[in-house]
Amino acid sequence: MNNLKFGIILAAYNSSGTIDSCLRSWIEFQKNNSNLEICAISLPFEEYKEIGHEEDNTAEILVKDYNIKTITQPRYIKESDARTLAYNQLINKGCDYVWILDADEIYTEDEISGIIRFVSFNEFVNSFNINFKNYVFDGNCWIDGFCPPRIFKTKGSKGFYWDNDMVYGVNDSTKDISYKNLSQMVIPKRVAHVKHLTWINNETTKNKIKYQEKHFNNGAGCSYKWNDQQNCLEFNEEYFKKTGETIPKLNFD
Repeated sequence: MNNLKFGIILAAYNSSGTIDSCLRSWIEFQKNNSNLEICAISLPFEEYKEIGHEEDNTAEILVKDYNIKTITQPRYIKESDARTLAYNQLINKGCDYVWILDADEIYTEDEISGIIRFVSFNEFVNSFNINFKNYVFDGNCWIDGFCPPRIFKTKGSKGFYWDNDMVYGVNDSTKDISYKNLSQMVIPKRVAHVKHLTWINNETTKNKIKYQEKHFNNGAGCSYKWNDQQNCLEFNEEYFKKTGETIPKLNFD
Protein backbone atom coordinates (compact mmCIF):
# COMPACT_ATOMS: atom_id res chain seq x y z
CA MET A 1 0.00 0.00 0.00
CA ASN A 2 2.89 2.33 0.85
CA ASN A 3 6.36 2.21 2.35
CA LEU A 4 5.34 3.54 5.76
CA LYS A 5 5.85 1.13 8.62
CA PHE A 6 3.28 1.01 11.43
CA GLY A 7 3.95 -0.37 14.90
CA ILE A 8 0.93 -1.55 16.88
CA ILE A 9 1.09 -1.15 20.67
CA LEU A 10 -1.45 -3.71 21.89
CA ALA A 11 -2.57 -3.44 25.52
CA ALA A 12 -4.10 -6.79 26.45
CA TYR A 13 -4.30 -7.84 30.07
CA ASN A 14 -7.08 -10.14 31.28
CA SER A 15 -8.51 -9.87 27.78
CA SER A 16 -9.02 -13.50 26.77
CA GLY A 17 -12.70 -12.81 26.04
CA THR A 18 -11.97 -10.28 23.28
CA ILE A 19 -8.39 -10.90 22.13
CA ASP A 20 -9.31 -13.21 19.24
CA SER A 21 -11.93 -10.78 17.91
CA CYS A 22 -9.49 -7.91 18.32
CA LEU A 23 -6.60 -9.58 16.48
CA ARG A 24 -8.48 -11.35 13.68
CA SER A 25 -8.41 -8.44 11.20
CA TRP A 26 -4.88 -7.38 12.11
CA ILE A 27 -3.46 -10.85 11.51
CA GLU A 28 -5.26 -11.15 8.16
CA PHE A 29 -4.07 -7.69 7.14
CA GLN A 30 -0.51 -8.48 8.21
CA LYS A 31 -0.36 -11.55 5.93
CA ASN A 32 -0.23 -9.27 2.88
CA ASN A 33 1.45 -6.26 4.47
CA SER A 34 4.94 -6.70 5.87
CA ASN A 35 5.12 -3.07 7.05
CA LEU A 36 3.11 -3.84 10.17
CA GLU A 37 4.65 -4.85 13.51
CA ILE A 38 2.73 -5.77 16.66
CA CYS A 39 4.11 -5.62 20.19
CA ALA A 40 1.86 -6.39 23.16
CA ILE A 41 1.90 -5.41 26.80
CA SER A 42 0.10 -7.81 29.12
CA LEU A 43 0.68 -6.69 32.68
CA PRO A 44 -1.30 -5.00 35.46
CA PHE A 45 -0.92 -1.22 35.76
CA GLU A 46 0.14 0.25 39.10
CA GLU A 47 -3.40 0.92 40.37
CA TYR A 48 -4.23 -2.81 40.33
CA LYS A 49 -1.71 -3.52 43.07
CA GLU A 50 -4.18 -2.18 45.62
CA ILE A 51 -7.39 -3.04 43.77
CA GLY A 52 -6.64 -6.75 43.46
CA HIS A 53 -7.38 -8.84 40.37
CA GLU A 54 -7.45 -12.32 38.91
CA GLU A 55 -5.26 -13.19 35.96
CA ASP A 56 -6.25 -15.11 32.86
CA ASN A 57 -4.15 -16.60 30.05
CA THR A 58 -4.08 -13.62 27.68
CA ALA A 59 -0.28 -13.44 27.57
CA GLU A 60 -0.09 -17.15 26.77
CA ILE A 61 -2.61 -16.73 23.93
CA LEU A 62 -0.61 -13.85 22.45
CA VAL A 63 2.64 -15.81 22.43
CA LYS A 64 1.48 -19.34 21.60
CA ASP A 65 -1.47 -18.66 19.29
CA TYR A 66 -0.28 -15.47 17.57
CA ASN A 67 3.51 -15.45 18.03
CA ILE A 68 3.36 -11.82 19.16
CA LYS A 69 6.17 -10.26 21.16
CA THR A 70 4.56 -9.80 24.59
CA ILE A 71 5.93 -7.77 27.50
CA THR A 72 4.78 -9.07 30.92
CA GLN A 73 7.34 -7.44 33.23
CA PRO A 74 7.74 -5.32 35.25
CA ARG A 75 4.29 -5.44 36.82
CA TYR A 76 2.38 -2.59 38.48
CA ILE A 77 3.91 0.26 36.51
CA LYS A 78 2.25 3.36 35.12
CA GLU A 79 0.08 2.92 32.03
CA SER A 80 2.27 5.35 30.08
CA ASP A 81 5.44 3.52 31.12
CA ALA A 82 3.99 0.19 30.00
CA ARG A 83 3.15 1.55 26.55
CA THR A 84 6.59 3.10 26.30
CA LEU A 85 8.13 -0.37 26.77
CA ALA A 86 6.33 -1.53 23.63
CA TYR A 87 7.08 1.76 21.89
CA ASN A 88 10.82 1.18 22.43
CA GLN A 89 10.57 -2.26 20.82
CA LEU A 90 8.77 -0.84 17.79
CA ILE A 91 11.16 2.08 17.40
CA ASN A 92 13.96 -0.47 17.12
CA LYS A 93 11.98 -2.08 14.26
CA GLY A 94 12.10 1.17 12.31
CA CYS A 95 8.40 2.07 12.56
CA ASP A 96 7.35 5.43 11.13
CA TYR A 97 4.18 5.53 13.26
CA VAL A 98 2.99 3.86 16.44
CA TRP A 99 -0.68 2.97 16.74
CA ILE A 100 -2.32 2.32 20.11
CA LEU A 101 -4.65 -0.68 20.16
CA ASP A 102 -6.61 -1.98 23.15
CA ALA A 103 -7.88 -5.54 23.25
CA ASP A 104 -11.52 -4.42 23.31
CA GLU A 105 -11.21 -2.46 20.03
CA ILE A 106 -12.49 -4.40 17.02
CA TYR A 107 -11.26 -3.07 13.67
CA THR A 108 -12.24 -4.47 10.28
CA GLU A 109 -9.60 -5.01 7.60
CA ASP A 110 -11.20 -2.23 5.54
CA GLU A 111 -10.91 0.15 8.48
CA ILE A 112 -7.23 -0.72 9.00
CA SER A 113 -6.36 -0.24 5.32
CA GLY A 114 -8.49 2.92 5.09
CA ILE A 115 -6.79 4.48 8.10
CA ILE A 116 -3.32 3.66 6.80
CA ARG A 117 -4.24 5.18 3.43
CA PHE A 118 -5.60 8.31 5.14
CA VAL A 119 -2.46 8.72 7.25
CA SER A 120 -0.19 8.24 4.22
CA PHE A 121 -2.05 11.02 2.38
CA ASN A 122 -1.48 13.40 5.30
CA GLU A 123 2.24 13.02 5.85
CA PHE A 124 2.70 16.43 7.49
CA VAL A 125 0.23 15.65 10.31
CA ASN A 126 1.89 14.46 13.52
CA SER A 127 -0.91 12.52 15.22
CA PHE A 128 -4.36 11.16 14.41
CA ASN A 129 -7.52 10.61 16.44
CA ILE A 130 -9.91 7.73 15.68
CA ASN A 131 -13.69 7.67 16.14
CA PHE A 132 -15.06 4.79 18.19
CA LYS A 133 -18.53 3.35 18.69
CA ASN A 134 -18.48 2.67 22.42
CA TYR A 135 -20.70 -0.34 23.02
CA VAL A 136 -22.12 -0.34 26.55
CA PHE A 137 -24.26 -2.31 29.00
CA ASP A 138 -25.61 -5.42 27.22
CA GLY A 139 -23.56 -4.70 24.08
CA ASN A 140 -26.62 -3.92 21.94
CA CYS A 141 -26.30 -0.15 22.19
CA TRP A 142 -23.47 2.30 21.77
CA ILE A 143 -22.35 5.84 22.52
CA ASP A 144 -20.85 8.23 20.00
CA GLY A 145 -18.29 10.96 20.54
CA PHE A 146 -15.25 9.03 21.81
CA CYS A 147 -12.39 10.11 19.56
CA PRO A 148 -9.02 9.64 21.32
CA PRO A 149 -5.48 10.01 19.92
CA ARG A 150 -4.32 6.65 18.59
CA ILE A 151 -1.63 7.12 15.90
CA PHE A 152 1.61 9.06 16.42
CA LYS A 153 4.50 9.86 14.14
CA THR A 154 7.70 8.45 15.64
CA LYS A 155 10.08 11.09 14.26
CA GLY A 156 11.21 13.14 17.25
CA SER A 157 9.08 11.10 19.68
CA LYS A 158 10.37 10.03 23.10
CA GLY A 159 7.59 7.83 24.47
CA PHE A 160 4.41 8.35 26.47
CA TYR A 161 4.08 10.71 29.42
CA TRP A 162 0.46 9.97 30.40
CA ASP A 163 -1.80 7.10 29.32
CA ASN A 164 -2.14 7.69 25.53
CA ASP A 165 -0.19 10.96 25.37
CA MET A 166 3.07 11.13 23.41
CA VAL A 167 5.97 13.47 24.16
CA TYR A 168 8.41 14.86 21.58
CA GLY A 169 11.77 16.56 21.52
CA VAL A 170 11.47 18.88 18.53
CA ASN A 171 14.35 20.55 16.63
CA ASP A 172 16.90 19.31 19.16
CA SER A 173 15.20 21.36 21.85
CA THR A 174 16.00 20.45 25.44
CA LYS A 175 12.35 21.03 26.35
CA ASP A 176 9.87 18.20 25.82
CA ILE A 177 6.74 19.03 23.83
CA SER A 178 3.37 17.29 24.10
CA TYR A 179 1.78 15.96 20.92
CA LYS A 180 -1.09 18.34 21.75
CA ASN A 181 1.11 21.24 20.67
CA LEU A 182 1.84 19.68 17.27
CA SER A 183 -0.38 19.06 14.25
CA GLN A 184 -3.36 16.72 14.81
CA MET A 185 -6.18 15.39 12.65
CA VAL A 186 -9.35 13.38 13.24
CA ILE A 187 -9.80 10.45 10.88
CA PRO A 188 -13.38 10.78 9.51
CA LYS A 189 -16.08 8.27 10.37
CA ARG A 190 -16.47 7.48 6.68
CA VAL A 191 -12.97 5.98 6.88
CA ALA A 192 -13.42 4.23 10.22
CA HIS A 193 -15.97 4.15 13.03
CA VAL A 194 -14.46 1.39 15.14
CA LYS A 195 -16.38 -1.02 17.35
CA HIS A 196 -15.25 -0.64 20.96
CA LEU A 197 -16.50 -3.12 23.58
CA THR A 198 -15.72 -0.68 26.33
CA TRP A 199 -18.34 -0.77 29.13
CA ILE A 200 -20.07 -4.14 29.06
CA ASN A 201 -21.85 -5.97 31.90
CA ASN A 202 -19.03 -8.24 33.04
CA GLU A 203 -16.36 -8.77 35.69
CA THR A 204 -13.74 -6.90 33.68
CA THR A 205 -15.86 -3.76 33.82
CA LYS A 206 -16.16 -4.00 37.62
CA ASN A 207 -12.37 -3.85 37.85
CA LYS A 208 -12.22 -1.09 35.25
CA ILE A 209 -14.48 1.10 37.40
CA LYS A 210 -12.19 0.58 40.41
CA TYR A 211 -9.19 1.35 38.23
CA GLN A 212 -10.63 4.61 36.91
CA GLU A 213 -11.71 5.75 40.36
CA LYS A 214 -8.15 5.30 41.56
CA HIS A 215 -6.46 6.51 38.38
CA PHE A 216 -8.51 9.72 38.22
CA ASN A 217 -8.77 10.24 41.97
CA ASN A 218 -8.23 14.00 41.66
CA GLY A 219 -11.22 14.37 39.37
CA ALA A 220 -14.86 13.30 39.37
CA GLY A 221 -14.11 9.59 39.28
CA CYS A 222 -15.77 7.24 36.82
CA SER A 223 -18.82 8.01 34.66
CA TYR A 224 -20.13 4.48 35.27
CA LYS A 225 -20.94 2.53 38.41
CA TRP A 226 -21.88 -1.03 39.21
CA ASN A 227 -25.37 -1.74 40.59
CA ASP A 228 -24.77 -4.61 43.02
CA GLN A 229 -28.47 -5.25 43.62
CA GLN A 230 -29.28 -5.72 39.94
CA ASN A 231 -25.77 -6.96 39.10
CA CYS A 232 -25.37 -4.65 36.12
CA LEU A 233 -23.64 -1.52 34.91
CA GLU A 234 -25.26 1.90 34.87
CA PHE A 235 -24.37 5.55 34.44
CA ASN A 236 -22.95 7.23 37.52
CA GLU A 237 -25.28 10.21 37.92
CA GLU A 238 -23.06 11.76 40.61
CA TYR A 239 -20.24 11.98 38.08
CA PHE A 240 -22.40 13.95 35.64
CA LYS A 241 -23.61 16.27 38.41
CA LYS A 242 -20.01 17.02 39.39
CA THR A 243 -18.79 17.61 35.85
CA GLY A 244 -21.90 19.27 34.43
CA GLU A 245 -21.73 16.88 31.49
CA THR A 246 -24.85 15.45 29.85
CA ILE A 247 -25.56 11.74 30.21
CA PRO A 248 -24.72 10.25 26.79
CA LYS A 249 -27.40 9.31 24.28
CA LEU A 250 -27.70 5.60 23.52
CA ASN A 251 -27.68 4.54 19.87
CA PHE A 252 -28.80 1.23 18.44
CA ASP A 253 -27.58 -0.53 15.29
